[in-house]
Amino acid sequence: MKQFFPFILIAGIVGAAMFFLSDNYEEERFDPYYSFEERSMYWEYTVFLEDVSEEVPEIGVRLHFINENKKRDINALEFFVETDYGGFYYQDLDINDFNGEIIYTEPCDFCLSNGRLNVYGNIYINWRENDEIYSDWLHFHLRYDN
Repeated sequence: MKQFFPFILIAGIVGAAMFFLSDNYEEERFDPYYSFEERSMYWEYTVFLEDVSEEVPEIGVRLHFINENKKRDINALEFFVETDYGGFYYQDLDINDFNGEIIYTEPCDFCLSNGRLNVYGNIYINWRENDEIYSDWLHFHLRYDN
């Protein structure tokens, strides 16, 4: 019994350390203040607005790859958001491990004027998958009356 006591003690110390030092965090949920969602053959688009109470809110795009028939072998992606007031783009030409989702935000100084949001625009997306280039687009309309 004396020979097993050190092993039991070490196992107890390791178990207690794993229990007390574990990270119990909740995965952050995607819950924008206001959003517009649309679905195409390959992507689920979400154009959203965050921090509306701030002086300069943020506008963003969430792209979720929904084509389950193909393996997610996307190794380059770019998208352009175009509105009457301006736009922005995102580009990553060297994606090593694509997890199926991209979320990108930028400050939006034109989004709220007089407490009202009314933004029309288009999103153009291009991606490279298995050495083939694909494209998709979406028209969106964010409208919110405060």
